Amino acid sequence: MATAGVSLADRYLLRRLLGRGGMGEVWLGRDAVLGREVAVKVMPVAPDTVSERRFLREAEVLAGLRHPGITVVHDAGRHDTYRFIVMELLTGHDLARLLAEQRAGQLSFARAVDLMSQTVDAVAAAHQHGVVHRDLKPANLFVQAGDRVKVCDFGIARVSDTSETLTSAGPVLGTPAYMSPEQHQGRTADARTDLYSLGVVLFEMLTGVLPFPVDQPLYALMRQHVEATPPRPSALRPGIPRELEKLVMGLLAKDPARRPDTREVAAALAELTARDALPTAAPGSGRTSRHDRGRRPRTPTLAANPAPDAGAGVAFDLLRTLRSNSGGSVDALAFSPDGQALATGHSRSGVRLIDPHTGKVLHPLTGTDDRVHTLAFAPDGRTLATGGEGPVVRLWDGRTNTLRAQLTGHTGTVVSVAFAPDGHTLAVGSYAGLRLWSADTAKRLADLSGGTGPAAFSPDGRLLVSGGTDGYVRRWSPRSGKSHRPRSVRPNGQVRLLAFGPDGQSIAAVCAPLTARDKGLVNVVDTRTGRGHRRLTGHTEDVGALAYSPDGRLLVSGDHGGTVIVRDARSGAQLLILPERSERVRALAYSPDGATLAVGCFDGSIRLWGLRS
Repeated sequence: MATAGVSLADRYLLRRLLGRGGMGEVWLGRDAVLGREVAVKVMPVAPDTVSERRFLREAEVLAGLRHPGITVVHDAGRHDTYRFIVMELLTGHDLARLLAEQRAGQLSFARAVDLMSQTVDAVAAAHQHGVVHRDLKPANLFVQAGDRVKVCDFGIARVSDTSETLTSAGPVLGTPAYMSPEQHQGRTADARTDLYSLGVVLFEMLTGVLPFPVDQPLYALMRQHVEATPPRPSALRPGIPRELEKLVMGLLAKDPARRPDTREVAAALAELTARDALPTAAPGSGRTSRHDRGRRPRTPTLAANPAPDAGAGVAFDLLRTLRSNSGGSVDALAFSPDGQALATGHSRSGVRLIDPHTGKVLHPLTGTDDRVHTLAFAPDGRTLATGGEGPVVRLWDGRTNTLRAQLTGHTGTVVSVAFAPDGHTLAVGSYAGLRLWSADTAKRLADLSGGTGPAAFSPDGRLLVSGGTDGYVRRWSPRSGKSHRPRSVRPNGQVRLLAFGPDGQSIAAVCAPLTARDKGLVNVVDTRTGRGHRRLTGHTEDVGALAYSPDGRLLVSGDHGGTVIVRDARSGAQLLILPERSERVRALAYSPDGATLAVGCFDGSIRLWGLRS
């Protein structure tokens, strides 16, 4: 087989073997042209053989499918005696490993339903393109960060509009434990075949075992799939909801005509989730899993490029993606109060004003710092404040886009600027201190002892909060300067991000992680009572941005791995993960009407989502 150090087609350098299977090897590779890591599937094949045609069929099938739950193919070709397929590099592990790790306690019902919903979503998209997978099993379902599922390995897929089935004389293709009765009998496999396999996978996720054991002769296993009635999941795991068990048994029907189709399966799973009828803890665990505390109800999409209702009162749609020509990251975002302009702060090109409806640059602001970390509009839209690497905060006239004033004397990098709701006071935070300015006269009002880093006003303007290097959130009455008892977020951890909830009571905060377990945590604190502290999990990388929706119903967070999670602000429950993975999220901002969420990324792109509660 292939060896490390080989460069396929003088472009894809093989670096490390990731895995080996019946359809070849998968290597970690590097694309020398685009400078990115990729997965390279390699197989030595003789020209014009069934093996070669089957290998190329996988590349053709995947290239024709565009869905966030299906592996993306970048390239394919030949190198000496090898055929290779270049695919996106996935991080995480397959469902088979997850099930092996969870075997003792099984997955919670909610998590199993969520993983299956995503899988059905992707399989439905393949079926709409006439593609039947024919080998769906846990080893071919890849679970990424945030429990995002990718369907992999279309090596024996069948395309309904082709006369060539790519089989030699009569072999049965698939994995026996997950194959449908018609596959075991050598009959034609269609979309309903995939649904039977998904029924086996769902049975295994719920019970921890297969419906028919594999530790028996192959002919006996085949006969059971063809003739025997599988046990009811509830007999193996009491407490499974009746509707969920009914769905499993329907998928395992011997007669393909009696199985539900993908739309019916998707609807049944969505109904289970929407009614919140699923216990969230695995039996006997005594606790709720990380996923289930943040599970995301969702309505599976049945098209390759959908704009679905996400369930649980959330609708989303990718409106457009804007790209900067500056080459720098997008570090700050703010919508104007009328929603007609989006201010963007960049790491190399200062500040720009963009029309969020067209993506057109309305006006670049000249004279800003090269790197802008933070910006904010005054409530009346007449002033834009910007701050960055230097010790100066600049105030811009929102009507003429000209520099109105400079606020000097800050120590260290300015990381936050925040206007009071009345627009008269501006709080400026750096990791060296917190200072209040008059937004009207540009005169310094006060330095608040102990405040550092991010700062935010309550919606009524009666409270100002700021982070600290000791893991506490400081609180002041901005008019009097009186300090109040600080609220603990994470002892000894520097508070990096703060967002004040529109309810005027909740604060979302992110601290520098002290241990690996702290990474990706979002903390929610009741600033008035200090009670009800919640730690929201779901991210596997450091969180880089936070934002509440204007109506206070949603809390959105984005991490350095590109994952954007949308939560119910009141309960903290995870509602959805935006399907288009971003590139290291640096900034988030909601439009004033709550209809658009802007996501700023390290690669200079800005994704505009229609995201509504």
